[in-house]
Amino acid sequence: MNSEELIENAKTAIGAGEKDDYSLTLTTHAASLEAKAPVLCKILHGSRLKTSATEFERKDLAAKKAQSAFKKVAGKANWSVFVTSCLSAALLVVVAFDSKAQALFVTLGCCGIVSGALGTMWLFEVRQGTLFQTWMNRRARAEAERLNYFELATQAAEDSQGSGMPLSLLQLEYYRRYQLEVQRRYYLQRSQDHKQAADGMLTLGAYAAGLGALAIGFAGILGGVLGPKWASLAGLATVASALSTFASTREALSQDRRNEELYSKTNEALAELEGKLDEVRDAAAKGDRESLKQFVAAVHEQLSLEHKQWLDAAQNMEASLANLDKALAEAKSKSPDASKPEKIVETNSPQ
Repeated sequence: MNSEELIENAKTAIGAGEKDDYSLTLTTHAASLEAKAPVLCKILHGSRLKTSATEFERKDLAAKKAQSAFKKVAGKANWSVFVTSCLSAALLVVVAFDSKAQALFVTLGCCGIVSGALGTMWLFEVRQGTLFQTWMNRRARAEAERLNYFELATQAAEDSQGSGMPLSLLQLEYYRRYQLEVQRRYYLQRSQDHKQAADGMLTLGAYAAGLGALAIGFAGILGGVLGPKWASLAGLATVASALSTFASTREALSQDRRNEELYSKTNEALAELEGKLDEVRDAAAKGDRESLKQFVAAVHEQLSLEHKQWLDAAQNMEASLANLDKALAEAKSKSPDASKPEKIVETNSPQ
């Protein structure tokens, strides 16, 4: 067979990329290739590859659990800050309009205390449990194992005489489908997801800014025309500020804007390397293993550069958590004293 026929046969044997390839189950690949690519199947059945595949799946699952734990707890902390700020604003308005509404005042005050306490608890859990660092460390170990697996899968040598096609060509196509295409699909999709999320939080922040301006403006007019108690509507500006903080913190916790740019650049770099596939295929069809090795190294270099950015992500997250902690403290400080509702009315009245 000539090179073109060998390449087409190798593509057919490994198959085209599928959407579910993203959920890598490396331990099942050998069985799926037994009929079409027995030489490659034999390599994947080897103890080193089997061990690496099992380790990747274990580490990948651990990383996903750590990610879920961080996002769940940090998300609840962000919500608690927002709710505490809203309850503080509600207290100011209630006292201004009806200083005798002790039951409602106490209810709102108690709810604010509880939400603030929960926020403190969840922030403590994120920090002292090092949830973000745990997620990053486990993801780093999983990705390192992924790279190790595919390096082993493409560097292993085996007698392929009589198989009908060079082993290096099968290894290249295997790498193309389950590493290069999977990573490209991931970075493309995630960059789009992060952009959509970042734009959504930016829009929410803009609406919050507008709401704050309206609240202050109407409070000033209505307070001067209808009476001092209407000036308490300026408390809605606190809600607007809390909403803006919620949006910016949500974006910071997910690091959407940063990840959108980072993932987009990595995808572009991988796309450029993917453009060289035909050249590497021609070399692999002739049994040139060095070209395959260099191609894999080039792709993994780009992936490793992206992984190193996680160190900066940890520093950014510390700043985001500090801002969230500060916002919670400010929300608590704005809660009026439940034992002195009359004084609150005087304090909020324009002089």
